[in-house]
Amino acid sequence: MAPAMLTFLSENDLSRKKIIPFETNGGWIGHTFKDIRSLCPNSEFGREMDITFQGNRMETPTKKLDEWIDSIK
Repeated sequence: MAPAMLTFLSENDLSRKKIIPFETNGGWIGHTFKDIRSLCPNSEFGREMDITFQGNRMETPTKKLDEWIDSIK
């Protein structure tokens, strides 16, 4: 997780808020979503999205991204 995101989630109470996490990466997601859930135990979570890039090219299919966007509207 990016340090700025870690700081934000650590310093703000998002209890009873809906969080729809997404992340971008160059090939390894790590445990980003698990960490977000740990930092926000009293929050509601929507469908998460992993968006992968190889260099400047997005590897995640555009159709998958569009479906995710439609699902969170």
